[in-house]
Amino acid sequence: MADPNTNASRLGTFQCHFTWELEEKFTRDFKTAMDYIDHHLKHNPDEMRVPAMAVKAYIYASNLQGNDTPMKYRTAKDAITEALKRNKDDSEEDPTNDGYNGYKVVLLADLAWLHHKTRGRNVETCITEVEELQASLSEEAQAYMQAMKAFTFQWFGISKYTEGISCYEEALRVVPSNVEWFFGYTQLLQKTSYSDPQDTYGTSKVESNLRCFISKTPKNGLAHVYLADELLQKGKDSHLEAEYEVGQALESGGENVVVLQRAGKVFCSLKKYDKALELYDRALELESESSFTLKLVGDAHRFQYFDKPTAERDEGDKQHLENAIKYYRRAYEADKSNFRAHSQMASLYSELGQQDEAEEVYSQLIETRDKENKAEAFYHFAEFRDDLALYKEAVDTDVDSYGGKRAAKKIIEKMQSELTRNPNSKAFETLGWVYTKTGFIDSACFHYQQAYKMEPRKELELRLSQRYVESVNPDQACKYLELIKDSNPEEYRLLKGKLHLSLGVEFKDQGMTDKAREQFSLSTEYKSLEGCEKLAELLQNYTDDEKYDKRWITDWAKITSVLQNEWDLVEKCQDKVKESRLNALEEIREKAFMPKVRYLHDLYDKYVELLLKPGVDKYGSVLIEARSLLDRVMSDFQKRRYSEIEYKKTRYTFFYIKDLKKGVKKDEKYVYMQLQKRLEGDYEWNGFRGKFPDLFDALIKVQPAYDFTENKKMIFLFEIVNEYKHRGSLKDGMQEVKIDGEKYNFSFEELTEWSVSKVIKLVQCFDKHM
Repeated sequence: MADPNTNASRLGTFQCHFTWELEEKFTRDFKTAMDYIDHHLKHNPDEMRVPAMAVKAYIYASNLQGNDTPMKYRTAKDAITEALKRNKDDSEEDPTNDGYNGYKVVLLADLAWLHHKTRGRNVETCITEVEELQASLSEEAQAYMQAMKAFTFQWFGISKYTEGISCYEEALRVVPSNVEWFFGYTQLLQKTSYSDPQDTYGTSKVESNLRCFISKTPKNGLAHVYLADELLQKGKDSHLEAEYEVGQALESGGENVVVLQRAGKVFCSLKKYDKALELYDRALELESESSFTLKLVGDAHRFQYFDKPTAERDEGDKQHLENAIKYYRRAYEADKSNFRAHSQMASLYSELGQQDEAEEVYSQLIETRDKENKAEAFYHFAEFRDDLALYKEAVDTDVDSYGGKRAAKKIIEKMQSELTRNPNSKAFETLGWVYTKTGFIDSACFHYQQAYKMEPRKELELRLSQRYVESVNPDQACKYLELIKDSNPEEYRLLKGKLHLSLGVEFKDQGMTDKAREQFSLSTEYKSLEGCEKLAELLQNYTDDEKYDKRWITDWAKITSVLQNEWDLVEKCQDKVKESRLNALEEIREKAFMPKVRYLHDLYDKYVELLLKPGVDKYGSVLIEARSLLDRVMSDFQKRRYSEIEYKKTRYTFFYIKDLKKGVKKDEKYVYMQLQKRLEGDYEWNGFRGKFPDLFDALIKVQPAYDFTENKKMIFLFEIVNEYKHRGSLKDGMQEVKIDGEKYNFSFEELTEWSVSKVIKLVQCFDKHM
């Protein structure tokens, strides 16, 4: 079985959905993302069909909020297989087009990732196939890969749009005649507002592209309606032409729900609400429960009400609001994730003076799962109530969203106004908090300082410690850290670790490696996981001569100790905390702890190497302690995360193969081959004797043929004891065993004095308990 770390590094070089970082800064939940792509596949079945199917497959496998798809990776594999079949059919219809191999490479790379995530047997085969295909891709096929990447970026938020535009441009450079890509490219340009006039006639790039596209595909209703929308941006002089384009769109695609929806929106912009409502009714005839269409009907009624000056409105105009609420409610009932419809209901209830109804809807809105929508809901609820606590909730939920930014601005305005009237510690503290959230750390420090001068409290000492650590101001940080050392030891530990880590990063960036190492090493004393990672990166680059430095050994021991401590913390908390905390601990395990344990794969080899070199016996006690910690971590790690075959590789490759390769004699080849078979086999683990009952005995017999140094013997014996503990022959805490009626202690100190014959007797004694 191939090394998963090697597979991961090979997979990381592929161009596919799992390497494009699609979920970074993406705020939609699983259901919303799936609804969007399903809508596209339903109403635009021939537009980028294979890339759309690939996006759907990725969403199944994603970590988007709310993804509780049973056997999600299996479902994603099935979806990828279906996309591969569709791509094959398309390529057979157009056999001269080599571009479909580009789609195939991306789909197979996705499939390889899914096999890797499920530890499937086909991962190696799939990876090799992708590598072979990649090596022979034509320029046209590479263009198809870029187009699929560009299309995918259209679905994963505004942060990906600019890169999507670049991908489309690269693809169109090679295949300029592909109208699907050209249309997608134009849509992205429109979404990113690249519509500024670019020629003397005031024609934008989007408009120019759409006209070019329509000249090639005059019956594409969507293109006409997109052009109409673009013309609206040019002002009243273009309104007549926009209306003409809507007519062309309806003539070409009058039975397409998306065309009807967009055409209705154009008429709303032209304030021709009756025509808009007529088109929406036609859309509802095609899809009676379309939440989006129902929401658009509500919008049309709302616009009619608010388009009239307040002084001119009468009781009859309120009917528009009541109609709007009715359709918004229907839209929400058709799709509970339709945040916009639900949100408009609340604001219109408030407009009608129905405060209880508005309060009820706002209370429901803040329970939404989408972070961006949740922040906006808190902001509007705060506006409704004029409630500082709700503004803070909006900022806490998503400070970078529309609602979070508006709420932060409102808090600053309120607190500055209060300080003008009545300077007080609480207002300064609130400003310190909001400046922290918005990333203005120096301003946060200043306002926390002002609050502390007025009212020196422990809570403010903690806040100042945190902010000065964050700004890497060691003098001020240490000053306030000393104040919280006794009252809040855990936060003191975390902040000290973070401070040393940040200082280490600064020194490393300046090329001061020794000082960086010193700071990273200090951070591990405060159990900083990231400090462990940074220290390990430095230690792995040291030369053999530098490894004789005792600090190299003790630093590795520190890393191992921190990792074990972190695992113990996770284990200790699991039965005592709420479900939300368990999820957070699982995140520590997945994202923080587990990746760093992979350093230990190489760590034991380093210890053994060092032990076998002359002149390092004086470090024996340090190495033994570190090795003990290492074994505990690896044992815990494999029980939870590793398949049995990976556990075998971890335990046995480190030592037995290493020793046997040092000069395998003729009579030892059997042992070597059996070990290789065990390591490469893919079967259930059934104990050490398992498939090869004579293996362990053979190994014991081989050992006396070696120059069995004390250090080697120590580690070998330690492995034997651990093996029997793993098999259940030795209970935890068991320290002695009877051999020939005599009790023997097998602590480290005594094991080193044992002869090989006594070890064999020990093995035979253990075997009686199996």
